[in-house]
Amino acid sequence: MSKRIISIVLIVVLALTCCISVAFAANNTYGTYKSFTVDGSGYRNRSIVYYYSFSNTLQPRTEIGTDPYQTLPAGYLGANCRLYKESTGALVGSTGYMYTDSSCVSCEFGADSYSGTSGAAYYSFGVSRVYSNGNYTTTDAYKSPSTNL
Repeated sequence: MSKRIISIVLIVVLALTCCISVAFAANNTYGTYKSFTVDGSGYRNRSIVYYYSFSNTLQPRTEIGTDPYQTLPAGYLGANCRLYKESTGALVGSTGYMYTDSSCVSCEFGADSYSGTSGAAYYSFGVSRVYSNGNYTTTDAYKSPSTNL
């Protein structure tokens, strides 16, 4: 009997966890990956907008990584996360460039969350940087699909 109760409790906890995860992730929008090369090595980036329903805010994010996967030292990958208002194209927020603080294969950078105008649409348009041969190469990501606040 106790095994049955434990099984039921585990199923309920798993179901609640799945429901909560879907509720918080339902309105996140992910841009298409953009592949590019820097000094013969492959990379990819993309723009993302996270929507936080509990605070009704948006967060622009930029993902940058090696393709195929290879570990790079700290500071070799960077990004500037930018959020734009769809109707006007106005820049709502930008992080400035941030860089990895440890070795990594891929990294997702995020900006502060923005409350914006209720009902308005916003998109992320990130920029990534890769360090190679003493210089940073900057590459725009594709803009993300719009997300309504």
